[in-house]
Amino acid sequence: MNSMTSDKTDGILILAHGSRASEVSYVLQSIMDKVKSKWSYCPIYTASLQFEHPDIEEAVNTMVGKGIKRIVMVPLFLFPGNHMQIDIPALIDRIKKHYPNTEIVLSGYIGDDDRIADIVIDKALEGVAHLNGAHNRP
Repeated sequence: MNSMTSDKTDGILILAHGSRASEVSYVLQSIMDKVKSKWSYCPIYTASLQFEHPDIEEAVNTMVGKGIKRIVMVPLFLFPGNHMQIDIPALIDRIKKHYPNTEIVLSGYIGDDDRIADIVIDKALEGVAHLNGAHNRP
């Protein structure tokens, strides 16, 4: 997938863990919207590993139905746990059997990316501001 050219047969699938909490779908949609605002080279979809729809297979089915032939799954995971090492690769292998003409690759997980430190610092500063505000109240 070349980041410099648009190809309607390429697609990005942002993959979340999923949760029973109602806020999760909103957050995932918000992340997708933010990515779309910065990435116009190909269509972007979302899926959850569990608990929510679309799941990975449903999302891939939708993407293939829209003519997408090359899919990059981008997992929103911090750690290389069982989902990254076992569950997701097994799902991809199973999906590839149903769509032999579709190339599916799994990108690296978010993990130990230097940009995470900036997010942690921003969140810590929010907490400090809250603590300072709480301490200044009568």
